[in-house]
Amino acid sequence: MNAEKAISMGFLGLVIALAPAVACNGAEPQQRRERLKEALDNKEVQVLLSGVGASSGVLLVMAIRSAISQSLQIDVPSGTLLKSNDANPQNMAIDEVKGRYDGPSPKDVLNACEDAANQLEKIQQLKDAVSRQYWNDANDIVLSPYSLRVYAVSAYCVDFEKDNPSTKTTFSVSPQQNQALNRLFSYLAEHHDDYSVGSVQLATWAVSDNLSADTIRDKFPFDEPGREEACRLLKRSDIDSDTMTLCTQ
Repeated sequence: MNAEKAISMGFLGLVIALAPAVACNGAEPQQRRERLKEALDNKEVQVLLSGVGASSGVLLVMAIRSAISQSLQIDVPSGTLLKSNDANPQNMAIDEVKGRYDGPSPKDVLNACEDAANQLEKIQQLKDAVSRQYWNDANDIVLSPYSLRVYAVSAYCVDFEKDNPSTKTTFSVSPQQNQALNRLFSYLAEHHDDYSVGSVQLATWAVSDNLSADTIRDKFPFDEPGREEACRLLKRSDIDSDTMTLCTQ
């Protein structure tokens, strides 16, 4: 991605001003590592998260721009909660970063998020094979100074009764934490291949809403093996599945 197209003129001027000093020192700037929430609190990054119209799986895009002169590695802890900026769509829990968008360079964070969300939605709907060339596998967020990058994020809904997020739904990182969801997604980070997307979503709703199987099935179809798999996931995540209505019927 061409970083010069993604930064403001003020940022560009600062980069140019710093360039001779970097060259004379003969060393690359030291990479800084921060968690997403701390980087936001410290105003080191600007972030916009947008939905792509699903309740689980790869359903968010994150446009993130560095605001500092150092290289940044941004860690996104599994289970990080996202709050919808609209009352109707569900809030989300982040699973992991899944891919990086390498399409045409956007001019700002908002356009970056909208463009990438539309391309990702086309991929999921199998309508546009060309859009696949813009996405590459990536699990780490790495930003050069003042650069703008876009990533695909796997996440799961945590408010069963609300709507699925759309490409118009945006999110902010919540200051709140759910310890049970943190345990669920921390375990899942090491065992992704053992569980289906559907069973992970069931387990997520079991923790966040404690709903019965019949209530969930009316909106989110699943079979008995899927329910049993979700309950195994809860137990192996050190969550007491015996207190979950999903697992006691």
